Amino acid sequence: MKRWSLVLGVVGLLTFMTAPSAWAAFSWVSVEGDLTLPSGINLSTATSLSLASVEDSMGNAAVDSDSGNIYTDARATIVDASASSATSNLHAESELEATPMPVAWSVASGSATQTRRFQATDSGYKTFTLSYWIVADLSTDWPSEFASGQAVLTLTVMRSDLGGPTYVNQTYTFDKLVKDGDDYQDTITGQLSITRYFGYGNLGSVTLSVQGLANAYTIPSPAALLLAGIGTAIVGWVRGRRWLINEGIV
Repeated sequence: MKRWSLVLGVVGLLTFMTAPSAWAAFSWVSVEGDLTLPSGINLSTATSLSLASVEDSMGNAAVDSDSGNIYTDARATIVDASASSATSNLHAESELEATPMPVAWSVASGSATQTRRFQATDSGYKTFTLSYWIVADLSTDWPSEFASGQAVLTLTVMRSDLGGPTYVNQTYTFDKLVKDGDDYQDTITGQLSITRYFGYGNLGSVTLSVQGLANAYTIPSPAALLLAGIGTAIVGWVRGRRWLINEGIV
């Protein structure tokens, strides 16, 4: 039995050395947007919506949403993922984190949107500007690990014309994937800008939207699966042989 104990010990050690360590893959994404309005408009009503959702490969999941005028706040959390999204006055943000355990995945997503309606108080071109910040921290420690982060920011300006509302959009998209022990950390800043002509008394609206996603997952390497299978088979053989000996069959 000492010989088989030694074999089992070696197999267990090799399996441990080959398999990914816990909490190795990691994805964290934060996205924020601030809206700057032009002069010559009078703000009226506002509509805001925040969404947050998380899920992992074990079937754990959580979803939250919040709607209102100016301020909204949604938060969802499970063991290996969290998401939060919020709006305030001319501001939207979302923060997402995914930290799965080995041989698993977790994903966190969130969005925050705010629409402000207005009426032009003079005639002329109006410029609406969305300033944004994206912070991404993606990390993997082992082969067959992946971490990704995405963010989408959208600025939309609507003008009510005689034939109906017309829309102009500007969008910025961030999409990054790391794997097999690579890392990525960066802060991205920029602006989206839309200029449109509004006549005196024209009705319009401006919408800022931020969306984000953090995803991290691990695929067991073939060597780890093979060694784990060998270890399981040997344990079963040893237990079966021990039972045969105890029963006096061998």
